[in-house]
Amino acid sequence: MTIRKKVIGVLSAAAILFGTSAPCLAAEGLTATVTTTLARGNFTYGNGGTVLEIRMRYYEKHPTTGDIQTDVVNNIRGDAYNTIAISRPVDAGYNYTSATFWGYAGGDLKATLSNVRP
Repeated sequence: MTIRKKVIGVLSAAAILFGTSAPCLAAEGLTATVTTTLARGNFTYGNGGTVLEIRMRYYEKHPTTGDIQTDVVNNIRGDAYNTIAISRPVDAGYNYTSATFWGYAGGDLKATLSNVRP
């Protein structure tokens, strides 16, 4: 009877430990969506406590003049967060043609999505 109680105790402790930590784990990765009017991305990494950064290089084109504009924008987040996002509406009169996204954790490049198009 004593061995049975010990086994049940160990199994219960394991269930509590893994049962409470499993929901905290998030799927890691970089996702992005680009339409002609909005570019946005999300980077998820780890369980928090790491400085996260997401960068986006966008390309937009004026439909009548053909003028092309490009720039890099970023968002940085620290503390206990495990997800960071970036979004940007297109400049007036322009349409997005593509964007590239990078996700960094602790200053190290962890994920890239290149040439995301509407």
